[in-house]
Amino acid sequence: MKKMTEGSAARLIVAFAIPMLIGNVFQQLYSMADMFIVGHTISTEALGAIGCTGSISMLLIHFSQGLTGGFCILTARYFGADDEKNVRKSFATGLFLSFGCILLLTAAALVFLKPFLQLIKTREELFDDAHAYIQIVVAGIGATVLYNYFAGILRAFGDSRSPLYVLIIASLVNVGLDYLLILVFRMGVRGAALATVTSQLLSAVLCLLLILKKLPVLRLGKEDLRIEGQAVKQHLAVGVPMAFQWSLISIGQIVMQSALNQLSTDAVTAFSAASKIDLFALMPSMSFSSAMTAYVPQNYGARDPKRIREGVRTCCLIAGSFCMTVGIVNFIFGGTFASFFIGSGKKELIDLAQRYLRITGPCYFLHALLMIYRNSAQGLGRTFSPVLSGIMELLMRFLTAFVLVPFFGFTGACFSSPLSWIAAGIPLAVSYYTGLKQFEKQLKKAG
Repeated sequence: MKKMTEGSAARLIVAFAIPMLIGNVFQQLYSMADMFIVGHTISTEALGAIGCTGSISMLLIHFSQGLTGGFCILTARYFGADDEKNVRKSFATGLFLSFGCILLLTAAALVFLKPFLQLIKTREELFDDAHAYIQIVVAGIGATVLYNYFAGILRAFGDSRSPLYVLIIASLVNVGLDYLLILVFRMGVRGAALATVTSQLLSAVLCLLLILKKLPVLRLGKEDLRIEGQAVKQHLAVGVPMAFQWSLISIGQIVMQSALNQLSTDAVTAFSAASKIDLFALMPSMSFSSAMTAYVPQNYGARDPKRIREGVRTCCLIAGSFCMTVGIVNFIFGGTFASFFIGSGKKELIDLAQRYLRITGPCYFLHALLMIYRNSAQGLGRTFSPVLSGIMELLMRFLTAFVLVPFFGFTGACFSSPLSWIAAGIPLAVSYYTGLKQFEKQLKKAG
């Protein structure tokens, strides 16, 4: 357990973020290993098939991340306030609701999966492989939900190293299973999906074992296991808006995928490869902003707005600097990175991927600000502004899909993320600063 309510804010944020950064890199290896092995051992069409399912799997993952992340915010607040009884109650309530989330997502996704692929206009030559891949991923979504929750609990207690070790182990297992199932057992895209689900299940189990070993405060008794209606309402009041907000983001990405599917298979494949590099490049902003999911709620529980302000400002400076550096690297070497997935002999696809990265790379710092303000606003209990932010991002994705892509083709699609980051970031920044001022006024009134 690590308290983030005392000591140097910069040192705490960096110490939390660096393991997160390394962990996020290994987490991306799950899907990157799939794409590399599939693209080099099966076909570029199979690569495109996995890529075009990304928006669907991310919708499910983002929903679960938002929901479980909201539960963990409440746990972090109780930890910051040294309220051990409610820490255990929060953990038990979040676990109960996470299992409910698993049932809901698995049933809904399996029923609507094929119609969903048709709705986003998945190309006929990619449809069978896309359906085979995503069907297995969806069937194993429970492993993802539990991993997100257990890893979130560890981070709520200031521990970002344990999830890192888990991800390293799971990523290595994932790569090994990819080669085994695809090359030895010839399972094609189904093997890639099965490797991903198996590795994610291993991650969830290892995180639970670490919680039981390292956090004795979370060893539940009979009293803690009595789920109370009021506690459920409190957790849903934070988790559902966050889940809705993250779902809106994913729906926007699905809209973009639908627009891309109407261009060409080359466009889908190049966009998929470039997006994977993009996700890798956004790891600094994701990692440093994740520090705010523990830092802000803990200091909110400790009633220290001055320290919150200092930490958020420090995080913006550090994450922004990282993102600008990564953006320059992608601007120069993006084509080389894309060839790693696509293959060096496919110049047209590499050129398309390079164009994407030269447009998004200089804007990575905007994503850093967006994520930091989003996590900080949520940590302050601002539940409406993240939803408004998600709506703004969704509207910008629609604008890109129905205006820019028809007129400018692939280049128009490349502007989707930068424009969305701007539209989503503005309401979050406003909400964070107004929320912090209200918190300060409340403390003054309370004396």
